[in-house]
Amino acid sequence: GVAPKKAAVAVASGFVSTRHPNAILQFRNDNSELVEAVGRAVGDFISGATGRLFISYRRSDAATAAMLLSEKLKTEFDDDSVFLDTSMDTGVGFPDRLRTEVKASDVVLAVIGPTWLDTREPRRIIGSRRRLSNPADWVRTELEIALDHGGEVIPVLLDGTPIPSTRHLPGKLKRLATLNAIEMRIGQFPSDFERLAKQVRKAFQRRNASRR
Repeated sequence: GVAPKKAAVAVASGFVSTRHPNAILQFRNDNSELVEAVGRAVGDFISGATGRLFISYRRSDAATAAMLLSEKLKTEFDDDSVFLDTSMDTGVGFPDRLRTEVKASDVVLAVIGPTWLDTREPRRIIGSRRRLSNPADWVRTELEIALDHGGEVIPVLLDGTPIPSTRHLPGKLKRLATLNAIEMRIGQFPSDFERLAKQVRKAFQRRNASRR
């Protein structure tokens, strides 16, 4: 992306500019970490492994995991490349913003924890049916848009959660059961995250190659 490319140029040339305060601060505090980050950014830019990433999750199921993934992915790629709904400003109309972000994303991570499939509507609202059975459910909407618009959807299965079967998924979401998933286990988070980052890079490269 543009931000890491600018930071890389600034650091590589040894130029100290107020336009890159974060890069300069990191460089002073920890040379090795910044040099490694710059190397990744330049490598990704050259190899075409850059793009936009959207994290879909259910708050009652995987809010902490989604936030952790977001922070780690921002250090791996670029802050502006990773979208999580908590980054939206107050007062912004979230339906339009979410639709726009999903459509603009090259990769959508579907973070699936133990209650993702069976989380139910509050009984006082709709007889306590599954949220996924509601066409207006935002998790369902996000993933249906992603599947319709050609972005790569990667199911991320938390701590042994199985991929849902087609018979338990509504409509267009049945395709989710056929996608290759990746496990994310708390006890093996560093190695699992490394595998995820590698798959995201490959997906970015495929998307960029398809545009040429």
